[in-house]
Amino acid sequence: MDWKELERMVAKRSEIDPNREDDAHYQDALSKLNWDAPVDAMPENADVLLKFLARYDPGSRAIDSQQLQDVWLESVETLAADLEDVTLEHLHVLEHVDRPGENVFCVGDVISRMYEHVKSIQGVGMTNASRLLHLRFPALFVMTDELMRKFWEDGSLPGVFNISSGRLFEPYGYAFIFLPAMSIQAVDAIMSCSLDGDISVEDATEKLQGLGGEQGSIAKLVSDYYYAMTAAS
Repeated sequence: MDWKELERMVAKRSEIDPNREDDAHYQDALSKLNWDAPVDAMPENADVLLKFLARYDPGSRAIDSQQLQDVWLESVETLAADLEDVTLEHLHVLEHVDRPGENVFCVGDVISRMYEHVKSIQGVGMTNASRLLHLRFPALFVMTDELMRKFWEDGSLPGVFNISSGRLFEPYGYAFIFLPAMSIQAVDAIMSCSLDGDISVEDATEKLQGLGGEQGSIAKLVSDYYYAMTAAS
């Protein structure tokens, strides 16, 4: 993914939302979430998460707040420390994590476990699981929706090879195939920006993050890139 193409598609994403209402809603949700004391703040965090989902899918099935809180504290926050410093552009899914007796051996296992349990909450599913986990780890998780997944699964979009329907976005596929493929796209954009501008990789990363506004991340830009691409198809 060339960085100029990324910039172009992110601008097209803004054209879809000319008043930047989606962006304002996203930034507002990020600013209100408190992960420093997740147990104490979980009721308020759950409220923010559910309002964020309702903005994008107002007709979706109701998600039980208490179930979300219970699953989140048990299956996300207990493993959160292993992903705190992981970003899409520096993703190594086979990197070892020390979780004796938990059947979790590497970063990919952590991602897969979180995605599986959040996705299984009644009314959540694949789309909302990616959105919820992105809000917890905005520098890592790429958000998807049904149309984006359809394009990826049938090989219509660049960056992900064709995989039989459904498998790519099951927990193992999302963690060990999809996100690493998105990581390659992210690194390609950063390196092309670095080479074109004769700037450091760090400066190129910061420049691209700036395309996403105050709380921009490469993972959010990649999400917007593919959202805009499928919307235009």
